[in-house]
Amino acid sequence: MTFIWINFKEVNLPYFDVDKLKGFSSSSYNEYSIFFWSISFFLVVIGMLYYFKFSLNDLNIYKLRFRFLLSGSLIVFFSILSALNPVINFFTYYYFGLNKTASKTFSSVAGNAWRGISSSAEAVGEFLLL
Repeated sequence: MTFIWINFKEVNLPYFDVDKLKGFSSSSYNEYSIFFWSISFFLVVIGMLYYFKFSLNDLNIYKLRFRFLLSGSLIVFFSILSALNPVINFFTYYYFGLNKTASKTFSSVAGNAWRGISSSAEAVGEFLLL
């Protein structure tokens, strides 16, 4: 499948907004990057299947739910603190290793959703969707 994708790839790319680039993705589009990310994706899927095969019996759904709620609450808490105080805004940027400073106000920017300490509202929405 990867070799078919490499052979039929288009040379011209539409506009790509680098600001939306996050996590497990690549901004280059050539044969080597397609091959590398295909192999990486395959190995991640195989590793997840192996991990879930042996750890599904030990899964505690209540502990998992609590940790998701805790992490989402901490994101909201630090987002609100960062919007209230510019000093805390700098410290959350510096100590959390963010790639953008947090939102400085509670208002949305040019019709976009409020993103808090996240790099984009889409990214935090995908995280909190879980």
